[in-house]
Amino acid sequence: MLVEWAQFSSKIATYAGATYTRWGRTQCPQTSRLIYQGFMAGPDHRAAGGGANYQCLPTDPEYDPRADDVKHSAFTSVWYHGTVGNTFSQPLSWKSVPCSVCEVIRGVTKIMIPAKTSCPSNDWTFEYKGFIMTAADRLTPDDLLEDIYFKGTYECVDESAEGLPWKGQDIYEAAPIYTVRADCDTFYKHCPPYNNQKAISCVVCSK
Repeated sequence: MLVEWAQFSSKIATYAGATYTRWGRTQCPQTSRLIYQGFMAGPDHRAAGGGANYQCLPTDPEYDPRADDVKHSAFTSVWYHGTVGNTFSQPLSWKSVPCSVCEVIRGVTKIMIPAKTSCPSNDWTFEYKGFIMTAADRLTPDDLLEDIYFKGTYECVDESAEGLPWKGQDIYEAAPIYTVRADCDTFYKHCPPYNNQKAISCVVCSK
């Protein structure tokens, strides 16, 4: 029975790969295969309602001929807010966020761990690491954006993120994302080791 289970598990590892989105990059790491590449999209930051999770939209969309609804919600392109500063390896302020959807070559599960830069143990495969980013929870008075916020999911953006040239008409109609820091006023006994002056890291691992 154990031998049969080992053979079955081996087949699963060979043919069934976990998938994940690599935010901020157009290619997958060597541990994974590229399924498609695209750009990050989300809700208009000025809108009430709509979706909350970000999507990696392919650059070659296909439409059903019946898709002609008069009333609709909207995707907007996501861009790195100017406050990202020197957090990443290259200047990204005011650029659109690329993405790639990847399939793990050997492995049936994946995990994103916030506030970590390494995988839990040696039996996990390192995919990439970066920084947690999401929509703003509050905007400073001198911010150029309107005083309106929306909910967004927390995503792990690659530390070697790339930026796409902005092609829209008005960048302030789109969806900015920011790095995330710990709120030590609420973290109580967790600061330290958490530091409210540092961006929260993240790592993606497969197994």
